[in-house]
Amino acid sequence: MKKLTAIILSAALILALAACGTTDDSKTKDNAEGKIKLEENNGILEATDVEGSPLKDCGIHVQVNTADGTVTFIKTDSNGKDTTEYYKFTPAKKEVEQYYYVSMMGTGFYYYFDLDAGEMVRMEDKDHNDSTQSAKDGGRFDGPAKALKADVSALQTYFETTFGMSIADAAAGK
Repeated sequence: MKKLTAIILSAALILALAACGTTDDSKTKDNAEGKIKLEENNGILEATDVEGSPLKDCGIHVQVNTADGTVTFIKTDSNGKDTTEYYKFTPAKKEVEQYYYVSMMGTGFYYYFDLDAGEMVRMEDKDHNDSTQSAKDGGRFDGPAKALKADVSALQTYFETTFGMSIADAAAGK
């Protein structure tokens, strides 16, 4: 009887793990089928996705502002409520600005990513004072730079897969 119970539990665990492994793929497919759509709101195209976000542990609110040529990805909670953290793509400047809030420190940082170079190039404190060199000297630059590079790539892929166009084309109103 114990062997039978162990076999049934093992089979259930394998099925559960197999189902978890396919969840992300199905979300991408659903998004590609148009379940998440950009809708116009006061001249800005917007969409919120709390299930298929490419960022860890959060949803995402996408805003396309063709007037200023930007696409902003605002992190949300699981209910779709915006947080203070965001990634703002400005393709004409070949730049991404990330605002990252560190709750334990009670402060935020601005990170700047050069799209042509494919790397983070600058870091600023909450008051927009350049802290790049001090962060490099203190060993606090490489970690955020690596994370930002991965996030930028994930957001670009997500946008293209979900909305069928590049971030640059969307920002330009194409």
